[in-house]
Amino acid sequence: MSILFIRSRRGRIRLARRRRLASSGAAGTKDTRAMLAFCQQHNIVADVEVVAIRDINSVLARLEKGDVRYRFVIDMQRG
Repeated sequence: MSILFIRSRRGRIRLARRRRLASSGAAGTKDTRAMLAFCQQHNIVADVEVVAIRDINSVLARLEKGDVRYRFVIDMQRG
């Protein structure tokens, strides 16, 4: 897996395929790149739950109940 970094006009980093990466301001771009490279080398990934946009109401209900174990990622193409 290769990651492409491009600096945008707003100072954010854009990844290939129109994905964006933004930091909390705790570290600079150089540190963020080093952290991502480390994660890639050691196969460290984020635990996420991918949901379809059609299920957004149930996702919001789960958020209100606190029934969330992983971060939600909305897959806009799953319909």
